[in-house]
Amino acid sequence: MGSAEIDPVVRRRAASPDDAVSLSAEPTSTGPSEGSLASDIEALFDDGKTYLEAELAYQKSRAVFAGNRVKWSLVYGAAAFGFLHLALIALVVGAVMALTPLIGPWLAMLAVTILLLAGAALFITRLRGKLREVRSVFDETMP
Repeated sequence: MGSAEIDPVVRRRAASPDDAVSLSAEPTSTGPSEGSLASDIEALFDDGKTYLEAELAYQKSRAVFAGNRVKWSLVYGAAAFGFLHLALIALVVGAVMALTPLIGPWLAMLAVTILLLAGAALFITRLRGKLREVRSVFDETMP
């Protein structure tokens, strides 16, 4: 490939004085300075520190928000449980009062009590079965 095959525009561009390479030992204004790596590392460290501070502040605000919501959720849950408990007491008292004219006060109280104890026994039996299943998972030895 001879010089006759090179495009004249490319030849003019390559010969322009703007493309001259400086062979001097002094760094040019566009070249890297000696302290640039240290300043880049320092800037990177400062950026990381700023990011960490911002992330910690964000996570702290999330934790405060979640803690506030959990606190009020517990308060509302306890209030709902209290009202539910009172409603069930009213149901039991109402059942005893409704059965009193039919079978008498003592038998009405005994019938409601036996029914409630049977329900409790049913739930306790199911609870023990579920707890046995959980215990069996943790008692198994690893192969």
